[in-house]
Amino acid sequence: WYLVPGLFVIVLTLTGCMMTSLVIAREWERGTMEAMIATPASPSAILASKTLPYFVLGMLGWALCMAAAVFLYEVPVRGSFWVILLSSALYLLMGLGLGLVISGVTRSQFLASQVTVLVSFLPAVILSGFIFDLRTSPAWADVLAHCLPPVYYLEVLKVGFLTGGMTALVVKNLLVLVFFAAVCFA
Repeated sequence: WYLVPGLFVIVLTLTGCMMTSLVIAREWERGTMEAMIATPASPSAILASKTLPYFVLGMLGWALCMAAAVFLYEVPVRGSFWVILLSSALYLLMGLGLGLVISGVTRSQFLASQVTVLVSFLPAVILSGFIFDLRTSPAWADVLAHCLPPVYYLEVLKVGFLTGGMTALVVKNLLVLVFFAAVCFA
């Protein structure tokens, strides 16, 4: 029951960051970015066209994870399904934005994939509390982990699946996820 919510973090990190980190870099490598910039489409329309399909794909992955968690692994949903859904959408949006930032900065698919693993996937696995309990980690690791969004997403998932209630904690963590998503898309 404790590990299955952590898998949501991994799946949405891979779907959000890894996929979108290659999108703009691929355009730069193929030489099609200049043609795209020359079109009358606005930059926000271009970003939306690069983000929306991966958001849908990520939410489909989330739905499969949710179905497996509830029906296959029989993890109870003692909290709110809607809190789990909202936090997952916010975390996915943050991941999509981070992937786009990495893709725009690196301009190389290989470099983008390597940076994405270092910036998003490894912290999501190691510093989210998924594998290692942060209460037993050194103080510097706990501080570093709380500077990253996976910790807050996993806390909301644990509340949503395993306990329910804890409205103040859920609201605080959702606001942190909104902040990270806004920063990544800014």
